[in-house]
Amino acid sequence: MLPRARLSRAEQKAIKRLRDASAAKDYPAAAVALQSAKQAVKFKEGRYLVSVLQLQLGTETGNTALRMEAIDAALGTGLAPKAASADLSALRARLATVPAPTK
Repeated sequence: MLPRARLSRAEQKAIKRLRDASAAKDYPAAAVALQSAKQAVKFKEGRYLVSVLQLQLGTETGNTALRMEAIDAALGTGLAPKAASADLSALRARLATVPAPTK
């Protein structure tokens, strides 16, 4: 279980904008909000929350690179529960075998 995150108002607002844009399926706004949220969060609890939302965004948009970055970020915080860490690591390994899109 993730410990209760102590987030500043700026962090809370940035994460809320990301969550709202993702929930509305406004992916261009979500991409902008993701960058803002990444800059706003200062501690690992915030980084973990942003990485979870980033993974969701990457999944919904089919963006493998975004998903892999999110998994690395989530695992890097050390806050993912043990079972989730194993699942994330397995997903990361599967995604690594997906060929990059050609232009």
